Amino acid sequence: MRFLLLLAVPLVVAAAQTSFDTDVKPVLARTCTPCHQPGGQMYEKLPFDKADVVRGNKEGILRRLKGEDNKTVEKWLAEATFEPARDSGSTPGSARP
Repeated sequence: MRFLLLLAVPLVVAAAQTSFDTDVKPVLARTCTPCHQPGGQMYEKLPFDKADVVRGNKEGILRRLKGEDNKTVEKWLAEATFEPARDSGSTPGSARP
């Protein structure tokens, strides 16, 4: 029985990981639209649909987000690694700065 419980722990941890595409990108699309999305006036300079750009501009983004939106982005930024396959704009083997 102990063996089965130990196997369940990594599944819970993995499920709690925040994803750029499913958690952060929708927040930015809702709060930073239309300027930082494709076609917006600031998109060429700061395209917020790319994970590496968001990580590189975290202070400014966090300063503008409030409540749960801020917590979601902070959690994603605080995680030790990012999954390139799931994170738009990441490169293989990239980790947070």
